[in-house]
Amino acid sequence: MGAAEIVVTVVTAVACLGMGVFLGSLPFKRDELTEWHMKYQQLGGVLACGIVIVLMLLGYDLASWLAIAALAVGVAVSRIPVVRRGLLARFPELHPAERQSPLRKGTSKKRRS
Repeated sequence: MGAAEIVVTVVTAVACLGMGVFLGSLPFKRDELTEWHMKYQQLGGVLACGIVIVLMLLGYDLASWLAIAALAVGVAVSRIPVVRRGLLARFPELHPAERQSPLRKGTSKKRRS
């Protein structure tokens, strides 16, 4: 393992850890997602997959496995309640959207007798 591979592995692991924390801090339930959340969730997912695929194609097997592990660890860390509260306090755009009432407003159906 050369110096270049070590540098790529460390940089990729740190970047994927941060990306995992970001992706894990977004709401998981679809009705809590805003347009902003959906846009960056898709971007983060495509970017994460792209990083892993490029590392695999370049033959950096250790770096690709560490990228996957760092993403998983980042998501797990961001789901810890204390960390999640801190992230939501620091980054208000990560707050989930207000849930809408399951009752339909403004639409009426005729009742069958």
